[in-house]
Amino acid sequence: MITLTKEEKQSAVESIRGFFLDEFEQEISELKAVLLFDFFLGHLAPAVYNKAIADASRYMRERIEDMDGSLFETETHR
Repeated sequence: MITLTKEEKQSAVESIRGFFLDEFEQEISELKAVLLFDFFLGHLAPAVYNKAIADASRYMRERIEDMDGSLFETETHR
């Protein structure tokens, strides 16, 4: 479960209300914005979170695979 601080959630709710006003010229109540936020958090956030973790994991694996080429110096024999 993804959790946000009270301030983060309030900021998101205010953004939703602003979006509706800007895009649809419609004011929505704080309750409607909270319900919409909770819906998206519950339905979309897990997929976005999982994608971000997968991307970060892939990035780290690629960096680890490249460590040999990046860290080791070629040895010279005399």
